[in-house]
Amino acid sequence: MITVLRNEFPDARLRDCFFHFTQCILRAINSKGLKQRYETDVEFALKLRMLPAVAFVPTESVVEVFETLCENEMFPPEAQEVVDYFEDT
Repeated sequence: MITVLRNEFPDARLRDCFFHFTQCILRAINSKGLKQRYETDVEFALKLRMLPAVAFVPTESVVEVFETLCENEMFPPEAQEVVDYFEDT
C-alpha cells in the first residue's frame, strides 16, 4: 500500500501508518480491561476515538489540541490509563 501511495502522491510525505497507530491505542484499551465498554458504550468509544484523530491535527497544534481535550475532561476518568499511554508514547 505504501508503494501505491508513493506512486499516486509523489509529493506527499508519508510518516507513519495510521492503522498501526490506531491498533496500538486499541491494544491499550483492551489491556486496561475497557474492551467491552468500548464495544458497547457508543459515547465512551467516541471519546476515545478522539485520541487517534489527533493524528490529523497539524503538527504544530498537536500538543495544544491534546491539552485542550484533557482540560475539557473529554476523556472518561476510567480511561485515564489509556490517555496516559497515548501521552507517553
